[in-house]
Amino acid sequence: MQLRLDFIAEQFGGKLAFKQKNASAYAYTTLSPDFEAMLRVAREKELALYDRLIAGGGYLKNLRA
Repeated sequence: MQLRLDFIAEQFGGKLAFKQKNASAYAYTTLSPDFEAMLRVAREKELALYDRLIAGGGYLKNLRA
């Protein structure tokens, strides 16, 4: 995405600036340990995928490559 924005900015001869729209305000939230444990049981596969993403720096590694 950044490469495209850089390319477009170069074509127009300046830096592009976009206002952020439709974004929720940042809020620090936590789950109680009991609720988190219940959620991890109920959504085991989804949370395992999330944990892999976080461990991989936000990227899934292709295990077949």
